[in-house]
Amino acid sequence: MSTAEDIPRSEEQSIGIGHNTRQRSESCLPPLKDRRCLKDQPITEEELLRACEVVSLIIEAYGDAYWPILDRLETELETLLSRTSRISKYKTSGKSIKRPRRC
Repeated sequence: MSTAEDIPRSEEQSIGIGHNTRQRSESCLPPLKDRRCLKDQPITEEELLRACEVVSLIIEAYGDAYWPILDRLETELETLLSRTSRISKYKTSGKSIKRPRRC
C-alpha cells in the first residue's frame, strides 16, 4: 500500500485534500462523459477497493476523524462480496432453467 506522500498533487486536489479542501476546481473532476451516473450503475468492487485505499491514505495523513468513512466503505464491500458469493452459490452448473418474465 502506498503512503500519503505517494499521492500526486492533482489526485490530492481531486479527492478534496490539501490546503483548499472547500474549493475544488471543476478541472479536477473527470470529464462529464466519463462520470458514472450513480442511479444507473451499481458501484463495483474495484471502485470500493480504490476508495478504501484513498481513505486509508487520508487517515494516515490527517488522522482518525476519517475512520467512519473507511468503516462504511468496508461494510459496503463486504455486502457486495457476500451478495456475489450468495448468488453464485445458487447458479446451476450448465442446467438451463426458464427465466422469470419481467412485468
